[in-house]
Amino acid sequence: MGLSVVTYALSKKYTDATAVGMGGLKGAPCTIQSIVKSNGQNIITFEWEDKNGVTYTDTMTVSDGTPIYTWQSGHSYNSQDLVVYNNSLYYCITPNSDVVFDKTKWSLISGGGSGSSIQVTVLPTPGPDEVNNIYQYIGATDANYKNGYFYKCVLDGSSYKWENIQVQDGSGLISINSMLLANNWDLNNQQTLTFVGYNSSLDGVIGVPSTATEEQTAAYVEAKIDVVGQSGDQFTFECEEVPEIDLPVTLLITSGSGGSGGGSAVLTDDLTATKTVGGVTVGDNYVSGTPLEDIIRDILAPVLYPTFTNPSASISATGAKLLETGATLATTITTTFNRGTINPAYGTSGKRSGPATEYALNGGTAQGTGTFNVTVTSAQLTYQVAVSYAAGEQPKDSAGRDYSTPLPAGSVNSNTITYEFVDALYANTSSAATMTKQALVSKGAGSKQLSLVATTAANPEQIDVPGSWTVSKIEVLNTLSGKWEDATSQFTKTTTSHDDAAGNPVSYNRYTCNLGMALGARDVKITWS
Repeated sequence: MGLSVVTYALSKKYTDATAVGMGGLKGAPCTIQSIVKSNGQNIITFEWEDKNGVTYTDTMTVSDGTPIYTWQSGHSYNSQDLVVYNNSLYYCITPNSDVVFDKTKWSLISGGGSGSSIQVTVLPTPGPDEVNNIYQYIGATDANYKNGYFYKCVLDGSSYKWENIQVQDGSGLISINSMLLANNWDLNNQQTLTFVGYNSSLDGVIGVPSTATEEQTAAYVEAKIDVVGQSGDQFTFECEEVPEIDLPVTLLITSGSGGSGGGSAVLTDDLTATKTVGGVTVGDNYVSGTPLEDIIRDILAPVLYPTFTNPSASISATGAKLLETGATLATTITTTFNRGTINPAYGTSGKRSGPATEYALNGGTAQGTGTFNVTVTSAQLTYQVAVSYAAGEQPKDSAGRDYSTPLPAGSVNSNTITYEFVDALYANTSSAATMTKQALVSKGAGSKQLSLVATTAANPEQIDVPGSWTVSKIEVLNTLSGKWEDATSQFTKTTTSHDDAAGNPVSYNRYTCNLGMALGARDVKITWS
């Protein structure tokens, strides 16, 4: 279909942003290149040019309606036939085959009471006295009629009825033409046109008619004309550059059209999409009877659905997570609760769950805040917070309808923070005669590189390792090759002890260099399990 890139889409729910995003609003007039009848249908070919100057064509098929023609010179008309002549609606009083329009044989229908047309809010009871009378029904409360349509009383068998006689262009589509006059642009480069017969229940497109000259079409593009407002049947146009000539415009109504009795144009045969356009993808099937408006909406404004992210919780704490045996740590555990998302929000807050209602640390008593002050000891090494939350909102789709279900009230667990208590390593890294406590290292690290100072035979290299750790290898760095070399045999194992952070003695294994001579400073790596 060509409606995805027309100059302006008229719809109760379409927006300027939709058309602008597709590159088909400002300065890209849509023209109807041809309307070809085939098997009771009308194949309508649209042509438009995008903002980059590339020309496109596309087609749509509309069920044929009762043909009520615009004025055609030389065409033979029957009594009561309707025509549009110079943007005014007439009905034929007597058969007329003259090539020149003869107003003595046509009666103007203005909707204001001239001719035999009468503007009413309730149609009279159809009967012999009303036969061939024409009324414009302007009421908006009766579901059987649409505001602004013309009706003619006709004999149907032995009874009388009102027949909808919408003004059409012979293709099953309602076409209303007007003219943007060069001298009617105001100081804001705007002018307003009235399209008699249009009402807000209808969808359609505004563009340059196929009857426009090349000069008019070029001027339309150069002026960059845009529809910037609409109220009822009045449309406000705006241009960037005021054109020097009058420019024709046409309103092609694509819903609410189609012959006697009114109603929307529908598919007469099943239709399977062969290309992806807007919200319609290849293979989508539309069955016979599907309103064309539904297909147009699927292209221009397909219903979109949000995606969900579940709520989550995380905790953080102050202070180091590696502690010396016998120490304690006073710390604050802070909980962050994420309510998850409904994306896009589509009228909701965008939050998947309701707010947090309670926080519980390690299965303890719940509280109203997520902040906990704790003292870490070897008796409690692991911390986790469970967050309870209220039920979430009802998600919506892009059309504002309920989608899926609200997230029920529930709870979610945070990440886990784990502390480790270890005994420190000792080595003569500051002086040969002193065993210096090293920075804490996790037993799980498996190895530690130490930079030992120069030593003597009386004060050899020494490394003290907690007795619960099993040393598997001691290596020294060869500064010439840059490689670590096994030196386990250079060290003799004995036992000793050091106090932990609480002053309690802890058994250690001491590894002493047995080379019996002075050594320069060297890097040593000890490995354990």
